[in-house]
Amino acid sequence: MLTVNASDFHVDAILPPNYKPRDLYVTNVLINGKEYCTNSTLKSTEQRITPKLSCGQRKVKHNQLITHGLGARAGDWPWHVAISSIYNSTFRYICGGSLISDTFVLTAAHCVTKVGVPVLPEYLGISLGKTNLIGANENPQEREVFKIIVHENFNHRKLDNDIALLKLTTKVIFNDYIQPVCMWSDRVDKTVPIGEITGSVVGWGFDQTDSFSPTLRTAHIPLVSDEICIKRKPIFYGSFLNGYKFCAGLINGTSVCNGDSGGGFVVFIPNEDSGITSSPDGVWFIRGIISLALSRENYKNKKFGQLTSLGNNVYTVTLLEDTYDFEVDVEAPPSYTSSLPIYVTSALINGEEYCANPALGTTRNPFRTNNSKEQSVTPKLSCGQRKVKHNQLITYGLEARAGDWPWHVAISSIYNSTFRYICGGSLISETFVLTAAHCVTKVGVPVLPEYLGISLGKTNLIGANENPQEREVFKIIVHENFNHRKLDNDIALLKLTTKVIFNDYIQPVCMWSDRVDKTVPIGEITGSVVGWGFDQTDSFSPTLRTAHIPLVSDEICIKRKPIFYGSFLNGYKFCAGLINGTSVCNGDSGGGFVVFIPNEDSEITSSPDGVWFIRGIISLALSRENYKVSVCDPNEYAIFTDVDKYDDWIKEHMK
Repeated sequence: MLTVNASDFHVDAILPPNYKPRDLYVTNVLINGKEYCTNSTLKSTEQRITPKLSCGQRKVKHNQLITHGLGARAGDWPWHVAISSIYNSTFRYICGGSLISDTFVLTAAHCVTKVGVPVLPEYLGISLGKTNLIGANENPQEREVFKIIVHENFNHRKLDNDIALLKLTTKVIFNDYIQPVCMWSDRVDKTVPIGEITGSVVGWGFDQTDSFSPTLRTAHIPLVSDEICIKRKPIFYGSFLNGYKFCAGLINGTSVCNGDSGGGFVVFIPNEDSGITSSPDGVWFIRGIISLALSRENYKNKKFGQLTSLGNNVYTVTLLEDTYDFEVDVEAPPSYTSSLPIYVTSALINGEEYCANPALGTTRNPFRTNNSKEQSVTPKLSCGQRKVKHNQLITYGLEARAGDWPWHVAISSIYNSTFRYICGGSLISETFVLTAAHCVTKVGVPVLPEYLGISLGKTNLIGANENPQEREVFKIIVHENFNHRKLDNDIALLKLTTKVIFNDYIQPVCMWSDRVDKTVPIGEITGSVVGWGFDQTDSFSPTLRTAHIPLVSDEICIKRKPIFYGSFLNGYKFCAGLINGTSVCNGDSGGGFVVFIPNEDSEITSSPDGVWFIRGIISLALSRENYKVSVCDPNEYAIFTDVDKYDDWIKEHMK
């Protein structure tokens, strides 16, 4: 990808009336290995006095780029603890928790109670500083529980006030692998926009094999508005979102699962936003506690039995530690009189069953949120669908698997019959690939088509793949107003010499303009980016990797680096990313920022789940400061070309 090594950028920019700019200049721009615009200075005399917090900081530094999976490493989540039940000196993992001081752990109330009553403290054990649930760890500590403090209004049926504190018998000794997380109320900057938060969840819960993971795993998921959640499942989510809970997650297979309960939903806030100066980067705050989730329908598990929906108003709820059919009191519209009672059918808590033998009756159909009798006729799209199905839970890393991203292609330069990978791209039809203009130009001029090669259906850049295809490029179409210095209109089409043959591993992605439901809120989008770009070793990755990152408002981006982001965000680009070390990097340029939209939102009926749409093209990012070569800074937002703004241009040149 193109990296701009500008701690800051010197351009003509509109600034607030009271803003006095520093002396800021381009240091260098690296395009396809060539450097432009060197020699810079950076001056600043401003100083801030802010409180220093000794919580929410990682002591062990790792560089998590797009190419690094979600397997946690020692020191990544030093506040996450394992809560185990103890019986006959045997420890059995049941839930997660978050260390918030040297004597207190925060967790979910349902993890440490039976039918709403706290278990005896001596039956619980706390493990700290672990990434491996079984096996060696760096300086772990074990603690007993002195007291269990469950919220006085906890309701084990409705899960109201699902929160508890565990007071430890002896103080924890902080080290590089054991640290407390900051409380949300400790934030200095109270203006952090809640509606645009992306947090991280970790746990040893169920993985894709439906068994506990021996190693700690991570997922980055966005906080979702109550409105969006309730729209998806009005009865279920409307019953729980009472102002004291919130909704979060991705509905593309990345989620928390059984055994993750009690763990924290933690948010990284950089120094610019948090005002915290005790850490060179920023700190982590706990925003939520994992409480519950819907179970899979029609799924039989030998441990939990048959998990099914018993009626339109009865859902099987997975407490992420215990699974049972759950009672909810539902308010229908004023004109609706429901005679459909809702009951607990059974509760399995720590292996013991309660509340059996339910009754279920109805004399009337349940109400619907949309009672229109019209049948919509919508186009069936044959793009943006995964043909090979995988279940990506919190415990599964971000290494791509065959068929995960069937539209992603590798663009290579060809010289003396040698292929050299340079960029990514997205297949949008059987003859066209969409990519960034800077990937296929030199100083703004397109390279000759015969010097480019396209590889499709690959997850391994080097090595065996499932049915890959290779294509030559017939024509390179670069936007006529592409500016290689400012990267305006950084978009290009590659027309292939021969048609691609679609299969399970090669499919086109849908264009953003193909969406039927135009009401998808742009400001709350989380997308996925993939690539073979630089990993934590600052070299290309041999295997395709994935990151899920949120689209960030221009306002937030520009606030972080006013000169730099203000120079590029011109209405035809957008900002996206996590500033906690997860990012795109060198070599990821040209790849797509793709968004999964489920059938409920997209109204696409050719896929049982939903489809993927391309929303942007990876364009550029800031380089790391004081680094010997121009390499991306994974702690800054990346900038993407807004595909939606070029829809007419794309269609015109594909004729």
